[in-house]
Amino acid sequence: MSNKKSSKDSNLSNYGYDMVVATTQDSINATLKQYLYKMESTEYVVAYSITYDEKGHSLIKEISYHELVEKIGIDLFKISEDNKTQKEIDAINKAYDDFDFYMAIKGSIGIDKLTNGFPDIIELLESDISSTANVSYKAYFNNLEFVYLKEHKSNVYFNNLKQPKDNPWIFKFNVKLDLQDEDFKNLPIDIQKQIKNLDPETMFSVKQLYLDLNSAKLQSCPTIEGVSEGTEEYDLINRFFVKIYWKGLKDSDKGDVIFGYALAPLKKGTSYNNNSNYDPNYIIVPTNFTFYVSTYSDPKTGKKNPGLNTLNYVVMCDGHLIPKLKPFTWNWLESNEQSNKHGSISINRNDFASKMANQLMNSLKLLLLQPKVAVKKNGSDFHLEIYLEPCEDKVEPIVVTESGSKVLTYKFSRKDSDDDKYGLLRKASASLEYILDYSVEFINNKIIITTKIETPLKVDPGAITKTAKGEIASYVLTDIYTLFVDVNGGLDFKYKHDSVYHQDDFDAGIWTNMCFKNFNEFIDKYRYRLKKAIDDYCFKYNKSMGKNLNKSLNWVFPGNSSFIFSNVSFSNYQDLIVNITYAQEN
Repeated sequence: MSNKKSSKDSNLSNYGYDMVVATTQDSINATLKQYLYKMESTEYVVAYSITYDEKGHSLIKEISYHELVEKIGIDLFKISEDNKTQKEIDAINKAYDDFDFYMAIKGSIGIDKLTNGFPDIIELLESDISSTANVSYKAYFNNLEFVYLKEHKSNVYFNNLKQPKDNPWIFKFNVKLDLQDEDFKNLPIDIQKQIKNLDPETMFSVKQLYLDLNSAKLQSCPTIEGVSEGTEEYDLINRFFVKIYWKGLKDSDKGDVIFGYALAPLKKGTSYNNNSNYDPNYIIVPTNFTFYVSTYSDPKTGKKNPGLNTLNYVVMCDGHLIPKLKPFTWNWLESNEQSNKHGSISINRNDFASKMANQLMNSLKLLLLQPKVAVKKNGSDFHLEIYLEPCEDKVEPIVVTESGSKVLTYKFSRKDSDDDKYGLLRKASASLEYILDYSVEFINNKIIITTKIETPLKVDPGAITKTAKGEIASYVLTDIYTLFVDVNGGLDFKYKHDSVYHQDDFDAGIWTNMCFKNFNEFIDKYRYRLKKAIDDYCFKYNKSMGKNLNKSLNWVFPGNSSFIFSNVSFSNYQDLIVNITYAQEN
C-alpha cells in the first residue's frame, strides 16, 4: 500500500514552490525520439594535431579542420583506406608532416532509423533529498566517423573508422541536472543562461532539455554501448571520442555542448502549437528553477512504474529563492491517464490568488463607498439627507488567506452620523453605515466571487420613543467564473452573475414621523436613490471586473510553445492545475 495521492492533492504552499512542471519519463522519451528522428542536425567536424615534448610526452591540440582542408586540398573523410590516388597520398603526408595532424571526428546528432522498441534515451534516477535530479542519458548520432593517421616504421598509415548504419554506437552518460550545484555555478554566465533558460515559451521544451543533457560540464564520463569492450574498435572510440573530444569539452572553460548543439531562437510571440502571433500574458514569469525527480508508486498497491516517474521543474518567480527540496506526497500523473497526457503543471494558490487580487482591486475600489449623513433643523421639524460617495481614504489591499477554499477576503466599512438641536430639549440624530464583505473562492474549476453589501440606517428623533432602524438596501452579488483552457495554454471562462436585493421595513413610530415629516415616504425616496446609486456602482463594478478578469484570466500558462493543455481545475489545496501533453517539436 502506498501513501501517495493524486495531483488533486497538490499543495505547493507546503513546499514553498511557486510552480512545478512535471513530465513523465515515458513522455520525454517518446517526444525526444520523434524530435531526434526528424531533426535536421548540422554536421560537426573537429580535428586534432599531435606533437611530443622533450620527454616524449604527447601534446594533443584542437585545430581547425576546415583550415587544414584548405591547406592540403582534400577532405580526408572522402579518402578510402584502399585505392588512394597519388594526390590523396600527398595530402595525407602534408597533413602529417606540415600540420602534425593526428585525427578528426565528424558526426551529427540524431536518430537515423526509428523502429518499434527503440531503446529509451533517458532514465530518471531517483533524486536523493539532499541533491536534485539525476538522469541516465544515451547519446545517439546519425553518423559518427573518425579519420586518423599513425606512423609505423617511418610510414604513415591512413585509417577510417565509421559507425555501422544498423548498429549505432551509444554513449551513456549520467547527467546531474542540478542547477544549484557548484559545477553549474562555475560555468561561464552565457552557458548558464543557455542551460537555465528562463523564457516561459521555450524553457520546458524537449529541445531545451536535450541541450541540458548534452552539456559536458553536467555529465559523468560516458560508457560505450554497441561495440565490444576490449576490441581495437572500442579502444579507438574510447580514445578519440571520450578521452580527447569529450574530456576536452568537460575541461574547457567554455562549458561546451556535444557537437555544438544549440537552439534556434523562437520568434517572439510565435506558438509551435498554432503558428499564430500573439502577446502572451503569463500567469507566472519564472526567475529561477531547478530539477527534481519524483518516483511513481501506485496509490493502492505501492507498485513502482519507472515510466511514470516525473522530471519536475521546480520554478520560482519574482526573485524568490528556491527552498530546500523535498519529495512530493502525490503522483503527478496516474497510470489510467498516461495514454493521452504527459504530465501536469501546478501553480501555487497564493501566487495565482495574489495576481488575481491585483486585478480585482481595481474593480473593487468602485464599491468602496463613504456614507454621508446630514440632519438639519427645518422650522419646527428636522430634515434628513443621506447619500453615498466614493471613498477617498487609503484602503488596505485584498488579503490572501493561508489555507482553505476561500483564498481572498476583503472587509470594508465606513460610517457617518449627524445631529441637530431644536430649542433646549429637542435633539435629533441619524447614522448610516456602509458594510462590504468580499471573498473569492477556488472550487474545482470555478472561481466564485461573493460581494455582500449592507447599509443599516438609524434615526433617533430625540424624544421618548424608540430609534428607527433598518436597511436602506442590502445586496448579495455572486459572480461565478467557470474556467477552461485552450490548447495553447490560454485561460478562459464562462461567466454567470446573480444579484439578490433585500430591504427592511422601517417601523418609524409616531414621534419619528412627527419630527421628520413624511418619514416613511422620505425613506422610500432615499432608499430608491441609494439603491439606484448602488446599482450604478455595481454596474460599473461588474463591467470593470469583467474587463480586469478578462485581462487576468486571459493569462497564458508558461510552456505554451511546448505543450498542449487540457483539464484545468483547482486542487484540494487550491493550486491551479492543468494537464499537459508535449506538442510536436519543430
